[in-house]
Amino acid sequence: MRTLVLAEPMMTLPRVAAGVAALALVAGCAARQPVLYRNATYDERGPAVADQSVGECMQEAEVYGQSNPAPAIVRDTFIGSVVGAAGGVVGGAIWGNPGIGAASGAAAGAVSSLLYSAIQPRPADPAYMAGVTRCLHDRGYEVLAWQ
Repeated sequence: MRTLVLAEPMMTLPRVAAGVAALALVAGCAARQPVLYRNATYDERGPAVADQSVGECMQEAEVYGQSNPAPAIVRDTFIGSVVGAAGGVVGGAIWGNPGIGAASGAAAGAVSSLLYSAIQPRPADPAYMAGVTRCLHDRGYEVLAWQ
């Protein structure tokens, strides 16, 4: 058996951080889905058909609203970078270099806002949720909640 030895542990830290950030972003972008009540239709058709119906209804309901949180995440990241830059200018002016302060503040603000926005649960568009719920109701399913 070979023992794994990390020659440069400091080089792996940025890679691990990037991996965690990517996973957080993917998890944050996952669309909320309806939770179905186990009624006669659900029991008769089974969970596989119910899951297929949920997917089809989610696609159909996209005309009523958005389920994609990416635009809000981009907006929040931009706001974070602007606020970070403003704070960085002040800090940089105190320490003698407002340009570097603004750049580092913008970078820190963007990264922190991106990560926070990516992992923060966001409610789906009410029109989208209503469209999915109506579609599933028309197919005989009952929506208990969204998660």
